[in-house]
Amino acid sequence: MNTNLGLKNAADSGHPTPNHILKPHHLQLVAILDLTFIVHGKARLPQPFLVSLFRFLMVEISEVKQPASYKQMMSAIEACTPTKKSVLAEQLVQACKNYHTSIASPQDISKFFKNSVHLVGSRDEDEEVGFLERRSLFGFFVRRCLISLTKLSFEAQTQLYKDYRAWVDDKFNSNSIRIRLDVLDNSYYLFKVHADKRQFAEVDPYAWYVKDEATGDTMNAEERLRCFFEQYFHEGSDSGMRQLALLNLARMHYIHHEYPACQKLLHEAINVARSHNDRLTLQHCLGLLHRIPEEGQRPVINEIQPDLHPFEILYDCKKLMQVNSQQPLSATFDKITQVTALYDNWSDFQHHRPVPSEQWAHHAVQAIAFDLLGCAPLANIHNRVVCSFMEHGTGDNTRLVAFLNNSRANAEGGLYDSAITSLLHPLVWSGLSISDYNLWAGCIWNIFVLRASRQGQLRLYNEYLKPRRPNIPHHPREYWFGSDTPLNSIIRDPLYEVLYLREKRQAHHYVEPLLTALWHAEFQQRWGLYRVALTLLADIGLEFGLAMWSLKLMQQLLPQVCGAGPMASELKGFVYVTYARCLIATAGDGEEREETLRQSLVHLEDAENVFRGLCCLKAMQDTQYLMSTVYHNLGMEEERDAAAERCLQTEEERKVKAAQAEDAWVSKIWTMVSKLGAAIAAKT
Repeated sequence: MNTNLGLKNAADSGHPTPNHILKPHHLQLVAILDLTFIVHGKARLPQPFLVSLFRFLMVEISEVKQPASYKQMMSAIEACTPTKKSVLAEQLVQACKNYHTSIASPQDISKFFKNSVHLVGSRDEDEEVGFLERRSLFGFFVRRCLISLTKLSFEAQTQLYKDYRAWVDDKFNSNSIRIRLDVLDNSYYLFKVHADKRQFAEVDPYAWYVKDEATGDTMNAEERLRCFFEQYFHEGSDSGMRQLALLNLARMHYIHHEYPACQKLLHEAINVARSHNDRLTLQHCLGLLHRIPEEGQRPVINEIQPDLHPFEILYDCKKLMQVNSQQPLSATFDKITQVTALYDNWSDFQHHRPVPSEQWAHHAVQAIAFDLLGCAPLANIHNRVVCSFMEHGTGDNTRLVAFLNNSRANAEGGLYDSAITSLLHPLVWSGLSISDYNLWAGCIWNIFVLRASRQGQLRLYNEYLKPRRPNIPHHPREYWFGSDTPLNSIIRDPLYEVLYLREKRQAHHYVEPLLTALWHAEFQQRWGLYRVALTLLADIGLEFGLAMWSLKLMQQLLPQVCGAGPMASELKGFVYVTYARCLIATAGDGEEREETLRQSLVHLEDAENVFRGLCCLKAMQDTQYLMSTVYHNLGMEEERDAAAERCLQTEEERKVKAAQAEDAWVSKIWTMVSKLGAAIAAKT
């Protein structure tokens, strides 16, 4: 769950900056307003054209994004022309394109603004009324530009002209405008008001902080953030935003899993927020504090309060979905329902404009919950909803998590090429921060390890994959037998122990822990793990001679697993083999026996196809050996020899795979992943 959602942006806090520096694109925007309302004001321009033009001007004047270049601005204006040809609209567009030719010297800038006075009229409202309301967005912008030009010195006006010509020729460097106000220096402002004698806060240090945080440079990021909040925001004695600085700093440490530093800063931010009576920031600090995991303690579940962001409740779903929380998954779905209602309440009462990305976050959580519930098709639907409707390249990692879950599901179904291809698409990795890059690269690495474990490539894992593991948690027990490191799960650890002992023919000694895990899986409604436990229990039942009981158990389980969708899975192959073994064990004599053995062959063939698609070589070899045995008992010699030949071929393939220390496909893809990580860490 992304932690930056719902946090108050420190750059947007407080009062707007009183300083206004004239920039080249301001001249062009005033020129477009002049052409629209004065030069072509009497012409009846098409209404759709004016609506599109005004929308573009509102976005540029509001400065809610990076200013457009000259080419971008002209292209946007040209795109406003209606599909039906309009001569008046084309004339206005052409005039906008040629307007820069009328500004051939610094003096022309003064003449240009002198003519633009008519847009807002004179100061005495009784003498002249302008085309624009003086307090409208366009009118306020023009008046602000006129006042800023009046205060300019001739040296500054000359520099503005040079910058404008460079901007038109696409040679302008926006970083070159860094005006430092000085009481004793009149090189920029010839006439100064009170606000021009003090340098107010700028957003650039915060932008540098965001860049350093995205590239993983935590030391510089912390310094940039402190520099931003140490600026002069307003004339009050206290900026009132120290708690925001501490909250953003704590959030940075949280993202990088530096929990002690995050906890220390959060406690300080809580005290500062309480002293400033900032309830909203206080609630964000408490929510982030409750996210920090503490070993040996149950996670804190938030109570719904007026200033509590709905995403804090959504993060509680992650806490409830942990196995050791010992809560049924129905509690998670109850929380998701609360989040949906709370988000509507938050938008209404907190005057919070709905953010499109936030509206899809609960779908990503539902996908994870349905996957744990054992409903993979529903989880796939919710993941596709998130991937389809969320914008790519943003700082929100909800879409990335949905892609990772979808790719992981494809890899578990044997579609390794499809899983890796979807992750390598530019729409997935564009805009990744270094922390999100670790998640992305870690998912690719886990797919490689899953593929290697199924093919028995232990040498490839030890010599190539293991030294290249990204900064992600890794549990070898999930892929390899013999690992002593537990998963700290009351369900999965017993299942792995049973699987390991099954390889050693000692699984019947581990029935009691298996039954305990089965009870927990049923109580917590984790039906995927429940089906695995039932299959293992039926397999152990065959060793105790309970063939009929195991057969009845598998007959109830078979439709649930094999009817869950076309996607292959190890569980599906295991269920086919176990059911076939139950049929073989319960086969009678005579014709009934032959019919039962033939029926088992159908399921063994299905299991072989499943394991072949998953590249599970050992399981496929065991299945082929069992098939050859059944063919031999049925007297089908040709089929027996064919199955035995496939078994020998699989054994040879296992030996070849086990001897490989490097895979060309894996090496080529991991080189691309490494280069992308280096580019993210070095981006400026």
